[in-house]
Amino acid sequence: MKASVLELKGVNCSTCAKKIEDFSKKIEGVEDVNVDFVSKKLKIKTEKEENIEYITDEVTKIVKKLEPDVVVVNKTKGRDSKDQDEQAHTHSHGEANKSQIIKLILGGILFALPFLLKLEGTIRFSIYLTAYIIVGYKVIIKAVKNVLAGVPFDEYFLMTIATLAAFGIGEYPEGVAVMLFYQIGEMFQGMAVNRSRNSISALLDIRPDSANLLRGDEIVQVDPETVDIG
Repeated sequence: MKASVLELKGVNCSTCAKKIEDFSKKIEGVEDVNVDFVSKKLKIKTEKEENIEYITDEVTKIVKKLEPDVVVVNKTKGRDSKDQDEQAHTHSHGEANKSQIIKLILGGILFALPFLLKLEGTIRFSIYLTAYIIVGYKVIIKAVKNVLAGVPFDEYFLMTIATLAAFGIGEYPEGVAVMLFYQIGEMFQGMAVNRSRNSISALLDIRPDSANLLRGDEIVQVDPETVDIG
């Protein structure tokens, strides 16, 4: 059994990781695929070594199709995938950054403006539409891409349909509010996930690199994983 390990930089959503895992399992020649959400590692197993490079390329295509902002790094060979640049990603489930916070603040201000100024008519609609585009355009783009990729009826699709329907019946505040509070929730989820990852990584860093094993009268240093309990 041959194995390959890919790092998925930018996957901070368990649902996204599950999609990648499920689609990767359908690749011809794959025996098993497992995505470790905590370490962001995708492990591929196949019977034939010559299949590894083909499978790795196919997995990379799947990731690019489902999660364009995720960077794939081949940990087995220590190289980045051909089509992804090493750059700060803007994945919707990632860490909160300055642009994301500014976008949410601006969307919140525009959301509250018609209430505060008692606006009506075209001006009211225009402000809500602007707020909707600011906070929701990525969700809409994601929904369209997932439908084209053969993954309809996910959270992005349902959010888009619900909010566009709200605008269609004239409930502009509800349409904006759904997108706004969803994005705020996603930001806090990303922060919580990354804090959890950092805590787990810190625990892993304090594990011993070697163990002292008594063999007869001699103490030897060995890999801790090779030592049996007792």
